[in-house]
Amino acid sequence: MMDEGFRPNAVTLTAILASCSHSGLLDQGKKIFSSMISDYGFEPTAEHYACMVDLLGRCGYLEEALRLLKRMKSSSVTGSMWGALLAGCVMHKNVEIGEVAAHQLFQLEPNNTSNYVALCGIYRSLGMARGVSTVRAKMRGLSLVKTPGCSWINIAGRAHKFYQGDLSHPLSHMIFQILYVISNTQLSTNDLGVGYLLHDDDTFVMA
Repeated sequence: MMDEGFRPNAVTLTAILASCSHSGLLDQGKKIFSSMISDYGFEPTAEHYACMVDLLGRCGYLEEALRLLKRMKSSSVTGSMWGALLAGCVMHKNVEIGEVAAHQLFQLEPNNTSNYVALCGIYRSLGMARGVSTVRAKMRGLSLVKTPGCSWINIAGRAHKFYQGDLSHPLSHMIFQILYVISNTQLSTNDLGVGYLLHDDDTFVMA
């Protein structure tokens, strides 16, 4: 882009950093982020920091991601940054940093149920039943209820809507039989742990 005479703006660099994150291009992402002032003439925005935290988290550099946030002014750290760090902790089952990120999010977004469920997911993946109970008690104390997952599928011009555990569809018995076969096939062909298979009712699919 620079060779062609085009100078990227903040939005372009956000897209590039996000692409690095989803592609696992750690070195390239770090180089772009660290050279934003010298090469492109502007300070990284909150979106750039969130992308960088996401990149570090996905690649397993959770301590480095946390240090990056701690170097910022506390008033500048957003929920999206802590959320990216928490997501990385879920992926790599890091309970220590996950708790730090989650408790920051509880302060910033006290009514966002996904943060509580994410922390529960870490606890469950590590067999920490007491941690799960503590978080669920906190949710009850705040009257928080996780919205059931919902999916849509369009067949022959007709939209079908399904909630998790929904049995109201007239062909639900057949649908669940097919889903059971698909789920078992997926579980037998990948190495994801059960920590990634958190249902909306906080239960896990077991192979």
